[in-house]
Amino acid sequence: MNHFSTFFKQKSLQELDDYIVRYQLYQPSAVIAAIEELRERGSTSPAYERLKSEMEQLVQDDHEKRNVVSINRNLDDMPPAIMNAGNLLYLSGIIAVLGFIGITVAGFADESVLKGLLGLVLTVLFLFYLGKEIRDGKSYPRFVLIPMVLLSLIFGLGQLLFAFEVHFFLGMVNAVQQLIPIFAMYLLFKEDSTTWYQREN
Repeated sequence: MNHFSTFFKQKSLQELDDYIVRYQLYQPSAVIAAIEELRERGSTSPAYERLKSEMEQLVQDDHEKRNVVSINRNLDDMPPAIMNAGNLLYLSGIIAVLGFIGITVAGFADESVLKGLLGLVLTVLFLFYLGKEIRDGKSYPRFVLIPMVLLSLIFGLGQLLFAFEVHFFLGMVNAVQQLIPIFAMYLLFKEDSTTWYQREN
């Protein structure tokens, strides 16, 4: 039942029929309500039902269009810090790939490093997905980054030292990779970012 339903209960059959005959002049929701009121009064036909389906499709299309416009408007209002945080996660994934390629080409990749190729692929895919979600205005990646950063701080030091033992270049790549999510999280929890997320949600 839409907001026209009560209004049409006071209309005569002739007035209701006018909404059917001249449906192009009225809002789709009004035409739907008129057809439903006619049905309740025992007046219906296949032509009415076809028209009702057409009007319902117009209402749905308009609703979807409004949602798209609303989403685009909200993203246009997004603070640069949020977009930059998403870009940083993209950068983190790219650095991981370049680091792996660099140590492999230079001949520093031993068997243990090569075995980590699957983990590298999964990590890069996850970082790219998280970066996309951030750039799309999703709020949950902020809270995914918290355990990531905590785990990095807890276990990352040993990994960082090991990376420097293998090669200085690998150590620098690892250090940058660990710092990027921390800075991205900082950007997502800045005052302007937090205010934007609270307003959108």
